[in-house]
Amino acid sequence: MSAGAYSRRSYQIKNIANGSTSLSFLQIYENMHTGDLEIETSDTRLIAFGKKVTRLLLLSAFAMEVMSIFVTTVTGTMLKSRTIRFNADKMSAPLAFLRSEFEFEYLTARICFLQGLLNWIAAIALGHAIPTNETPETRRMNKFVASFLLSTICMIISFYNNHLTFYSNYTHMLIRWLVVAFKRYVVSCQPMACVFVPLFIWTSYLGFQALFGFQIEVNR
Repeated sequence: MSAGAYSRRSYQIKNIANGSTSLSFLQIYENMHTGDLEIETSDTRLIAFGKKVTRLLLLSAFAMEVMSIFVTTVTGTMLKSRTIRFNADKMSAPLAFLRSEFEFEYLTARICFLQGLLNWIAAIALGHAIPTNETPETRRMNKFVASFLLSTICMIISFYNNHLTFYSNYTHMLIRWLVVAFKRYVVSCQPMACVFVPLFIWTSYLGFQALFGFQIEVNR
């Protein structure tokens, strides 16, 4: 497997991820600029929760696509600048080489790309599903769009599962990524683990508080 083969594949992924990142950013800007995701005092708990989840999905989609671009760029640059010895008989395919030697990078790039895309589609679907001050005709159309996008997500996941080579399904990929990430950054006692593990725990607490705290403070 040549570094050029991986470089061409990473270039394709980056191009697609760049497009998804731009779309996510534009959607975030549009929703926040128009105030569609602002939580009003008249919103029910379900609507308020839906707006929070929509914003979370959009922001996470943007972050994941950026991460996909970053990982593919750094890994491709590393492969082009390093001589790596491997068994060509067992790893003749480029992806088999990546999975064997750089499984964390391989999984991170693929998962961030796909999950970012799914999160963006889900955010658009949820945005249409949330009821607003709209006419009955518009409401019916929004329900159709939300259902159509949800069906698209299911089709993408089904198609993806049927074309995986090293893992049984997408859930298996996610579990494997957690195992590999835990071994690399926690078990091996990486210095940055002392920073991002507590930060991740604190961020999880803030996320739970933001999603499930329904009290709205009104400035007087």
